[in-house]
Amino acid sequence: MNLRSLLSSIPNLTLPEHPALDLEVKGLCTNSHGAVAGDLFLGMPGTRVDGGEFWPSALAAGAIAAVISPEALAARAPEADACVIVAKDMVAACGAIAAAFYGHPTEKLKLVGITGTNGKTTTTHLVEFWLNALGMPTVLLGTLYARWPGFQKQQPTPLLSPQICKRCWPGRWQQVARPG
Repeated sequence: MNLRSLLSSIPNLTLPEHPALDLEVKGLCTNSHGAVAGDLFLGMPGTRVDGGEFWPSALAAGAIAAVISPEALAARAPEADACVIVAKDMVAACGAIAAAFYGHPTEKLKLVGITGTNGKTTTTHLVEFWLNALGMPTVLLGTLYARWPGFQKQQPTPLLSPQICKRCWPGRWQQVARPG
């Protein structure tokens, strides 16, 4: 999918006239150190640092463009040859861009979220067991580990929620959404 097509459906983005808009987007990244050729860099604001301020590193690593916050733009204005797109709401834009890039996987998945103070792990294991017993594949994400069909190794997860742009996730969601 080319960058122009990907971003045309995203609200509150003003696309600049830039030749990069006609390039193919091969992946998404939120960490400038992990950017590779063909990526679209999504500079997410953090609690201490705005990731959008690292757009020059992402472009230098091969990203075709960067979507950043107005604050990141104010901190470091782009050169004329850089394709930098400003999103007023980076969280909403990042989610919409990832959904569009990965083919709107949540439209193909049934999701269950379990919250509370006590009993979450027990409840998630029971739900996972029952759904698997019915022949329905599951993905279990939590603070202790993440697992899905074909990946049963328990592994601590560093964040409460997986980053939407991690390269390992898209194929896994498709595997569960379309088992076969």
